[in-house]
Amino acid sequence: MSNEWTPEGKAYVKYYGKYKVRAYKTVKHAGGREYPKYRARVPASFERKNGIMKPVTTEKTADTLEELDHKLRYLFRLDGFEPATSRPGLTIAEYAAEYYDNNHIIWAPATQKDYRRTIEKLIVPGIGDIEVARLTGSDCDRFLLGLLGEGCPLTTLHKCKSLLRGIMESACSDRLASRQVVKTRLPKPVSAPRPFLESDEIPVFRALAAETQFADLYEFLMYTGARPSEGIGMTWDRVDEVNLEVLIDRQWQDGGFAPTKTRKTRTVWEIDGDFALVIECARQHQEEQKRAAGDRWNNRHNLMFTNNTGGAIDYNTAEEVFTWIRDQMGIERLTMHSMRHTYATHTYARTGDIDIVRRNLGHDKYETTLIYIGTLLESRRKYRSNMDGYWNSFKRVEEDADDKV
Repeated sequence: MSNEWTPEGKAYVKYYGKYKVRAYKTVKHAGGREYPKYRARVPASFERKNGIMKPVTTEKTADTLEELDHKLRYLFRLDGFEPATSRPGLTIAEYAAEYYDNNHIIWAPATQKDYRRTIEKLIVPGIGDIEVARLTGSDCDRFLLGLLGEGCPLTTLHKCKSLLRGIMESACSDRLASRQVVKTRLPKPVSAPRPFLESDEIPVFRALAAETQFADLYEFLMYTGARPSEGIGMTWDRVDEVNLEVLIDRQWQDGGFAPTKTRKTRTVWEIDGDFALVIECARQHQEEQKRAAGDRWNNRHNLMFTNNTGGAIDYNTAEEVFTWIRDQMGIERLTMHSMRHTYATHTYARTGDIDIVRRNLGHDKYETTLIYIGTLLESRRKYRSNMDGYWNSFKRVEEDADDKV
């Protein structure tokens, strides 16, 4: 029996006492880089089922085989590793930081940001000083229901509970806690209507956006239903100006191209004919930027929307400008992603075909698309009366068109 990891087919094999453990390698791609992850399922305990003792397995993950070996040797109590009592005084705050460091690589960037904020703003101030081994269900109830009483949004509260459950499940797997204690019952969040721009709000939005450098990007998102990161990463070779179709197969993330959220390729078609004007305005705007930048211009990625020197648009800056427009209009809960909801709602109003909306948004299930157009289905008669006005409002005012030409 080898004491080192040995390749065996698609797995790496190593013996820990009498147990033969197989580790499998997976790779996550983000920002043009590869992040390997090694996973192994091993018996954590045994329980009796139908008169037979069967193992209860747990999964261990690590970035390297050496780190995985360290975790497994601790699990099997090899090489002098002691039970959990050898880490007295380990607090929730300390273990939550370890949990985040060990798992953040497998989370999406938005999830990383949400979980880091939840740990820093809620979990650490609330129960961070309690020892992991001493955390009780009553502590969790007081913590979570206390946040509810302070007016914490239900969606945020459910995220906090989910993250805390993950932390404690990991602690149980690492033998640092005896059982899962996060069992607080919370009221279900009431989903608010998805925000989008009404027909009469689009001309106002366009007039304010025309004062910024991101007007072309915002209109592209409204016409295609692309996610903001997909619009920022759009290149000219993905746009069919003859058939008015757009190929979406990647997004801009961490300074480079990355697969889309669903890792699938889709073609957006059945786009309104006025989309040709959006393309032309974007091209003219980029030519103006190129002339103004001179020798500093460097659009090496052939991006459709660029900053003043040819580089990619900064997502946070574009979102801040969008927030300014929203505040000027007096609308709450509107973000760049709301352009995707605007597209879905009004495209369904125009075509009446949910399948077109579903495929153009890249959804696998109709249930997901219904989330986007649910508000429309409740008041379809209102939108029918406004369809002509809506699509006419997508045209730029003549003064803007003349200025860009």
